[in-house]
Order: sequence, then structure tokens, then C-alpha cells
Amino acid sequence: MATGHLEGAGRIRRRGEGAALVDPVRFRILGLLRRPRSAADIARALGTSRQRVAYHVRALRRDRLVETALTRRKGNCVERLLRITARVHTLAPELVGALGADPQTVQDRFSSAYLGAVAARVARDVTTLERRARDAGKKLPTLTLHSTVRFASPSDQHAFAEELARAVTQLVARYNNDGAENGRPFTVVAAAYPAPPSEETARD
Repeated sequence: MATGHLEGAGRIRRRGEGAALVDPVRFRILGLLRRPRSAADIARALGTSRQRVAYHVRALRRDRLVETALTRRKGNCVERLLRITARVHTLAPELVGALGADPQTVQDRFSSAYLGAVAARVARDVTTLERRARDAGKKLPTLTLHSTVRFASPSDQHAFAEELARAVTQLVARYNNDGAENGRPFTVVAAAYPAPPSEETARD
């Protein structure tokens, strides 16, 4: 029986792991395993044989994308229920080499490239920290704020950005304590980008 909670996020580090996401059968298996299922359940859902499912599951296990959630006795047999190892996955920058996102290589901090690089770094850091917390039997403390604001004019957008920057600066100055012996540093990121049309439509 597997121990520990299901990780919130995982990171694809090796090319073999990334290949599983483009294989149509393995991709469907990963989708089915968002909740624990047996190999027989997967075979029925895919309309294929258990032998074929077992072949793909072995590959997904090898790439650490699938694990045993629990085992249970069914008649004279022991049945294993499988699950994905993380609810979401991101690609590690090393998989794409020089094309990987790195905030230090982007000079314009107001560009979409910088925003994307910071977002990639957040995903990388969170998956690494969550794995360490899981190994230590602890929960990873995080805070996420997500909202949408419709600006009436560019001047309002600019004013909002200035007020947000001041508010964050004041909060950091108020609560930051470099001398705290048992203190723990947190990374704070504030970002804004135009909402995709689908989000605007859903909201309206």
C-alpha cells in the first residue's frame, strides 16, 4: 500500500517521461488515473486488453508517473489500484535546453517573456519543495491569490499597478525579519496579464 498524500505537482525531468505525455494510450491512462483504478478498470475504459494496459503501466511506473495507491484482496488474488503520482505536471527547463525559461536571462521585467520565466521558476520550485515536504511527512505551506479586474482605462491600469507595488512593498517591510532565528523566507510573486477571452466570456 502506498503511503503519503498525492502530490499536488510533479516535474517531468527526463525525455522518457515527457514521451509518455505524447503517447496517446499512456496519456489516456494518466487521465483515467486521477482517481485510483485497477488495470482491469483501465482496460475496460480503453476497450483493450489487460496485457496491453500492463505494458504501458510498467513504462509509466518506470518513469515515476504512476504508483500503487493501495492493494486489496479480491477473491484469491491481490488487486492493485493505481494512481498518478501528481495532480499536475510541468516540464523541467533542462528538457528544452537553451529554450528553457530563466528569469535571469530576460532583461525586460515588463515583458511577457519575463512573466513566463518567473511562472516556470515558481512551478519548478514548488514541485521540488513539495517533494521534499512529502519525503519529510510534512505539508508545504503556500498561498495563492487569484482574481480578475476589468480596468476602465490604461490610466486606471497604471494606477492599480503602482498601488499594488506600494502595498506589497509595505507588507514586506512590515513582516520581514532578517534576524528571526527560526524564521523561514518565502518568495512573493505578484503578476498581472490580460485575461484570455474564454475567461471573460465565462465571467460575463
